[in-house]
Amino acid sequence: MNIFVLHESPITSANHMCDKHIVKMPVETAQMLSTIHRVLDGEEYVDYSKTGRRIKRWTHWLDRDMPDHKFLYHATMVNHPCTIWARETLGNYMWLVYHGKQLCREYTRRYGRRHASESIIEFCHESWPENIDQDTYHKVTPFAQAMPDEYKVEGDAVSAYRKYYIGEKARFARWKKGIGRCDYRKPHDHQPEWFPDHALISHYN
Repeated sequence: MNIFVLHESPITSANHMCDKHIVKMPVETAQMLSTIHRVLDGEEYVDYSKTGRRIKRWTHWLDRDMPDHKFLYHATMVNHPCTIWARETLGNYMWLVYHGKQLCREYTRRYGRRHASESIIEFCHESWPENIDQDTYHKVTPFAQAMPDEYKVEGDAVSAYRKYYIGEKARFARWKKGIGRCDYRKPHDHQPEWFPDHALISHYN
């Protein structure tokens, strides 16, 4: 689970995602947003896994009001640095919401269909957690940096995540999907300018 902050803008950050992450990250975003709703507005209880292990769960009013629809995902990785960051302020939460919405738009543009997690992200846009500080809408705190220490940059999450992307994600980073017939200039027509070609070439060979 992560929030790849590739740009300070949640929209541009989503646009810069490689094809594989455009598929994967809407799910992780919806999981984080679901977790925030459950932890802030829900009631904690103990459940059991299929193997009998005790696990913490959180109910939510949606579970009661819409019992036939498993609308929110279960809470997961409650204490992950990105999940903690996203529930610190309403501004952080909304950054993640707008990021998630753009991830879904990019998914539709590249793959030609609606992402399965989009309805959850839309709900989280329309219904903010009741127990988040509503006065912090314009407050976005420094992003969490969930990555190996070698990539972290103090006070600059964007640079850190770009370094992390180049260093660890080049083996599968491709920007081929959604390229129209006229976009013949290069095989990675949507590749962001900060991602060097040599990082791709080294993994092709």
